Amino acid sequence: LELPPGAKAPWDRWLAEGARLRQHEIEVFEFELARSGRRQAARAKVASGFEVPEKPAAWFAGVDARKIADNLLTWQSPSGGWTKNTAMTRRPRVAGQRWSPWGEWDYVATIDNKATTSQIEFLARLATATGNAAYAAGAERGLRYLLAAQMPSGGWPQVFPLQGTYHDQITFNDDAMVRVLIQLRNIKNRKAPWQFVSAGLRTEIEAASQRGIQCILRCQVRVEGILTAWCAQHHPVTLAPVGARAYELTSLSGGETVGILKFLMSLGNPAPEVRWAVEAGIAWLRRSTVEAAALGTVMPGSRTPRQIC
Repeated sequence: LELPPGAKAPWDRWLAEGARLRQHEIEVFEFELARSGRRQAARAKVASGFEVPEKPAAWFAGVDARKIADNLLTWQSPSGGWTKNTAMTRRPRVAGQRWSPWGEWDYVATIDNKATTSQIEFLARLATATGNAAYAAGAERGLRYLLAAQMPSGGWPQVFPLQGTYHDQITFNDDAMVRVLIQLRNIKNRKAPWQFVSAGLRTEIEAASQRGIQCILRCQVRVEGILTAWCAQHHPVTLAPVGARAYELTSLSGGETVGILKFLMSLGNPAPEVRWAVEAGIAWLRRSTVEAAALGTVMPGSRTPRQIC
């Protein structure tokens, strides 16, 4: 995609930063592997995705929470993010072990499946509950990763450093970008447990949050001049809706649109363009409602649906 010189420079810098972070990851890993004496890298193990447990505030000051936090810090990638769906709470990562079970360099750091934002929030709660500077530093490093991953257009890719294919698109799928913006909004509003975030970082976060909101507004699809909804993925530069995997076609997505609208409606004193976007999105959802529909699964050789809802 050809860009004019003035628009090209920010993208060149962003891509160069991603390449630098990937090279740093490679160098750290190769150094660890050489020192470990292993011939092959230890693999990470697949597990359910990490989420912040629903516990009372006092629990986050306890031994169990600190053990999880200590382990999470060892799994933080050199770029500052975390992988997804990986066993990282019970045991620390060892030197020379892959950060991700999804191939050598796939999903090393990602916002997919609640990854990175969940680890950042957990460390933030521990930093507030314990006063431990290591937890605060880990959370801030994670936040700086999110800032580095933000595209010049204001969106976030699913994976950064870039992995290729649909992972490089602006990713609303499964509320990935919305979760990032909710976290940045809470920090901007000085909600607990984010009081420890430095003033300088908070200023950067406020600016990133505004760029993200503007990206959302610009991505809202117009059909015959009328604002409608959002796709699960959008092109990083043109902001046009795009597909992902073979079964994820370019389309207006009800699920992702609901998540985006909830976020926009949570903004205090929204600008007129935010209100217009919300009203248009809600109108599209109402027009797109499917009523009195039956869904069924018909097994091969049978005319009778196995289940209907």
